[in-house]
Amino acid sequence: MRPIGVFIPSIFVLYEFIRKDVGLKHKIKYVAAFAVAVGLVITPWLVRNYIVFGEPVFSTNGGYVFYVNNNDYAVGTWSDPFKYPDSPMLKYKTEDGFDELAIHKLGNQLAKEWIMKNPKRFIELAFLRIANSYWYRTEDIMWALTIGVNQWHPITSKAVKLQKLLYRPFYIVLFAFIIYALIRFIRHRKIDFTTFILLIFLYFNAMMFVLEGNSRYVFPLHPIYTMGVSIVIYNVAKKLLPKRFWAILS
Repeated sequence: MRPIGVFIPSIFVLYEFIRKDVGLKHKIKYVAAFAVAVGLVITPWLVRNYIVFGEPVFSTNGGYVFYVNNNDYAVGTWSDPFKYPDSPMLKYKTEDGFDELAIHKLGNQLAKEWIMKNPKRFIELAFLRIANSYWYRTEDIMWALTIGVNQWHPITSKAVKLQKLLYRPFYIVLFAFIIYALIRFIRHRKIDFTTFILLIFLYFNAMMFVLEGNSRYVFPLHPIYTMGVSIVIYNVAKKLLPKRFWAILS
């Protein structure tokens, strides 16, 4: 299980709490409602994990991902840890896969130790993960066109080129919006929907900064990011286009 998305409600809660136009009573009700909803969703999974693993485990994927992206052979995106030279994880590999809990614990331990010993390389990989997620890698469209194990549809190469052609300008405008939202929040203390988009962006990018960079993790956020991009385009167009144009639209 990848639990990153489970914590999105916490962003809603934070957003509600920093809003100035919402009373404390409403905020408390909002938090309570989210706590109950999240509890109802997560509890069955926690119970299941306790039955399977014999201890309270939220996810067994975290340590694996943490290690894959923070070691001497890390490349800023996913790589197979079982193919690393003298991989410490090989001893936990099984015919059907691997010992999830053992890999989770070992991965957490090894990744933390590696970061402490290699802080400079960790920072380099962190920025590479962000760059891979938004600029260099195209796993989202590639895996959408998968037709077999390591086999892709003949149009994949053309689709990848089209994706880069469309996505890169989109992301440039997105990062312009993020800077705009940061300035509004930090300098002018403006808290509105742009702040919510900013919080979503910061949350997921913080995860990718430490864990795995992958365009597939950015793609599901496009509906939210598109609203931010639209705000930038609208404001720029409003300044550049004549007033009579907007009068016609209104």
